[in-house]
Amino acid sequence: MHVLFEEDGTFKTATVLADNDSSLQVETASGKRAKIKSANVLLRFSAPSPGELLSQAEAAGQDIDTPFLWECASDDEFLFSDFADDYFGHKASPVEATALLQALHSAPIYFHRKGKGRFRKAPPDILAAALAGLEKKRQQALTIERMVAELTAFTLPPELKPLLDQLLYKPDRNRPETKALESACAETGLSALHLLD
Repeated sequence: MHVLFEEDGTFKTATVLADNDSSLQVETASGKRAKIKSANVLLRFSAPSPGELLSQAEAAGQDIDTPFLWECASDDEFLFSDFADDYFGHKASPVEATALLQALHSAPIYFHRKGKGRFRKAPPDILAAALAGLEKKRQQALTIERMVAELTAFTLPPELKPLLDQLLYKPDRNRPETKALESACAETGLSALHLLD
């Protein structure tokens, strides 16, 4: 018998050596023996081998669409294995259940963790705000990238003209203009004064 368990925020697999009421004695694929709490065990399985489960699940999880998962999930708190049975339309195999667990775990914007293996889908308003924030960050990164390209080509982006004094003498490192200037300086090997000159 093998187990999938969570330790320090990561999923690990091991072979069970001894099963006590509140703890398990396990051996990982690397040969390390450990004692884990039964409460940390997320899944018990007999096949595939512990070394193969996570890699097979990662490959199977490539096809899982997170927005579709969010639409399928109920508004109540749920256990990943129960949701896996519903999502796949049959009793989920260990690989399928683990793939779904990894998909839920890697999408904190869509699914909030409520305990070991338990999740709740994000409310629509919170999800919309989080997605808008991500889009804003993406747009800001594109703007910084464009300004860095202009600066490394020794052209002054129009956004920097009114901020020259601030950029040189009292830069606000939270501003995208400052981040762009610092990146351009690192790429060209010039100081901010020489680059802007």
